[in-house]
Amino acid sequence: MHYETLGVPDRPAVVFLHGLSNFGLVWAPQLEVAVHGGWRAVTVDLPGHGLSEPVSAKRAVPELAEDLLAVLDDLGIEEAVFCGLSLGSMIAQQLLVDHPERVTGAVLAAIGTHLTFPGAREMVDGWIALWLSENGPIKRLEATWPFLTTEGFRESPPGQALYASWRRALATVDGRSLAYVAEGLLEFDVRAGLPSVHGKPVLVLAGEHDRLAPPPMVHEVADLIPGAQFELIEGAGHISNRERPERFNDLLLEFLARCRAR
Repeated sequence: MHYETLGVPDRPAVVFLHGLSNFGLVWAPQLEVAVHGGWRAVTVDLPGHGLSEPVSAKRAVPELAEDLLAVLDDLGIEEAVFCGLSLGSMIAQQLLVDHPERVTGAVLAAIGTHLTFPGAREMVDGWIALWLSENGPIKRLEATWPFLTTEGFRESPPGQALYASWRRALATVDGRSLAYVAEGLLEFDVRAGLPSVHGKPVLVLAGEHDRLAPPPMVHEVADLIPGAQFELIEGAGHISNRERPERFNDLLLEFLARCRAR
């Protein structure tokens, strides 16, 4: 797994986890504020993504969580705040359930508690069909971009820059790897485990106009975790950390201050 670290090594760590088919530097606006806020920032390219090696078999969320912990072990990080979006939020939830001793706190954005709802199989099969076609990763981005972002953001210079950088990153990604990871998502379901998460600060974020993870779906996460805080990011779609970075960063810094105070 490819990873980047920023900041002073002996400071508390916050680990940023990207969404499906994305890559670690999508968190660039958050890395800066985290480091200048006194944290060590870690960003990874998940298996089969970005600059990480391809995967050759189905990779379920618990396995992705173990892969991440191996990276943190290599870095000597025993405990961290995890900030995830979409697939990254699935991994953070899995860590809360399976490895709470490694979690200082968690920011969970743009995801629900499971991917076992009716229609999930057909949705993922559609993604896989695109990824396995010629230039599949780019074709899938072209197909889903309107569902990931709002029209205003797509037409803005920051939106166009994000699309261009994502497209460049996908040009070297193996579509079969993304298909293997997506296949593993269909097993994701942490509803039974989330109510047992006690004593951990958790911030749950939903984009107001998110079409992939609508606010009611995301709110279920906060409902199941005792003491979790829910916030709606107005005017944002699925990739709220890039559509409304100022609002996302304000909420992130407030949450990190709360984690540090504990």
